[in-house]
Amino acid sequence: MEDRSQESGATFGKLRDVYDLFLHIMQDHHWMIS
Repeated sequence: MEDRSQESGATFGKLRDVYDLFLHIMQDHHWMIS
């Protein structure tokens, strides 16, 4: 059995990576939404 807190932590880390990537994309393409 997997530890619930460990699974939750991995999910949070993945969400943070996706959010960080999203911020980089927004910064790179800020001219598209301006």
